[in-house]
Amino acid sequence: MSFAELEAGLRGFSCPQNAFDDDLLAGVTVEYAQGVVERFIRRYGVQLAERGGTARLFNEWLQLDLGFDQAWEPVFGTLGEILQNRSKIDIYEASARLALLIQEQGTPGEWRMRLNGPANLRWNRWQLDADVIELGVWSNGVDATIETLNKTGDARAYTASRRDGYWTVTNATRHPQVDFEHRASTLLRGSGIRSAEFSFLEEDVADAQGDQQLVDRFAEAAALLRLYAPEYLRWVDRVMRYIIPLKGGSNRIVSGSTRGQSGVSHISVDAGAAEIAEMLVHESAHHYYYLITRLQPVHDGSDENLYYSPIKQRGRPIYFIHLAYHAFANVLLLGEKCRRSGYDPDGYFANNERTLVPQLAKLEEALRTTHSLTPVGFALWEPLSERVRAAA
Repeated sequence: MSFAELEAGLRGFSCPQNAFDDDLLAGVTVEYAQGVVERFIRRYGVQLAERGGTARLFNEWLQLDLGFDQAWEPVFGTLGEILQNRSKIDIYEASARLALLIQEQGTPGEWRMRLNGPANLRWNRWQLDADVIELGVWSNGVDATIETLNKTGDARAYTASRRDGYWTVTNATRHPQVDFEHRASTLLRGSGIRSAEFSFLEEDVADAQGDQQLVDRFAEAAALLRLYAPEYLRWVDRVMRYIIPLKGGSNRIVSGSTRGQSGVSHISVDAGAAEIAEMLVHESAHHYYYLITRLQPVHDGSDENLYYSPIKQRGRPIYFIHLAYHAFANVLLLGEKCRRSGYDPDGYFANNERTLVPQLAKLEEALRTTHSLTPVGFALWEPLSERVRAAA
């Protein structure tokens, strides 16, 4: 790939109005997933071998021809955080998560492991027993047996079968899913979010609605995007894999994503379809950002200045200025497209625009001032800047 082709591909990560390079997406994602697994084995392989056969399974998986959907899973972000000593998840729980994913994707094998502490684990969209401290799995790729022991000493056995591309697991709780375009996003509920990296969300998890009500709320937002901004439905569909529904309250909407949880976002559901659509677009922008900056950071580290952020109302490093511009500019463009398509409930998007245009202008002052942006930094910002100015 020439530099011009790479630069054109990078611009697709700025917003969905630019042509998107699926090969670049897959290449960066697969290389990252394989790389963190290889480094994880090199660093912890001896310890893992003492606990079971997961390292052998990982090595077999590394020989496979992988695609984007197989590599865009939160466990690979978790491994990256562990390797940088930034994760609350220990190597044994991470190893169990990875082994379950690999076998759920169809790799046969058998292993057993005792964990250092209780963990809440899934097979595909199926939640296993809470607070597991030991588990073993046998799978031939289409049928599997999973055995767990929890911290109170209760043993449980599950039978998993894959038919027509979908897994069914006896004895397990199924998390609901919402369909976007070609993929579905799993709504994590109950013990599905009770793990160390999500502990800060526990008091805010939505609990008043039933699962179907939650699915309906996200389905309404997806329908809005499908009708009025289909490019943003594709934007969300490509990267949004798991959603943790949160309460809102006090006329506020809350959402977030982290670099270490690939494809996972928390989003408040006590909101209208337009607001939920906005949060889906905003958090998807973060996922594209975290994904492509695995290829190269957005700045070279030479600018240590703080720039005023009207979003946070305080000085922020250039990285966070750039990150905020990328997400909020896409929110502005979403609203502009919906309004041009004839949809603006109660002037919601018009009100947003009046707030966002001056905020984005202030953020852009910093981006035009700094001399530290890399080619990825420019590719994520400049196409958006052109479109924001046109929209404003």
